[in-house]
Amino acid sequence: MGQNSYLSAQLTLVFRETIQQFEALVEEHFSKNCMHILMACKAYLEGIPVGCAFESQYLESEGQKSNSTGFKLMLSKLVPKLVEAFTAKGYDCGEYSKTG
Repeated sequence: MGQNSYLSAQLTLVFRETIQQFEALVEEHFSKNCMHILMACKAYLEGIPVGCAFESQYLESEGQKSNSTGFKLMLSKLVPKLVEAFTAKGYDCGEYSKTG
């Protein structure tokens, strides 16, 4: 997934209303995955390219480029909004709720 696609996907997470009849699915998905989403954001801000497994060691010699400065800037502004939206829903954001 490209950087712009990733940002667009994250922006949809802060929408206040869910499409009717999908509320339970969306609720379950984000309640289970909010920490993974925030961990991915942190990894991407630290230079792991979008689409790489952020749990593993990333080696720049793999031929992949780091994320652009613009992407990191936009993502750094988006993360606090994600934390706010997740917290408002009662999801555990762990350490991220303290940095908001």
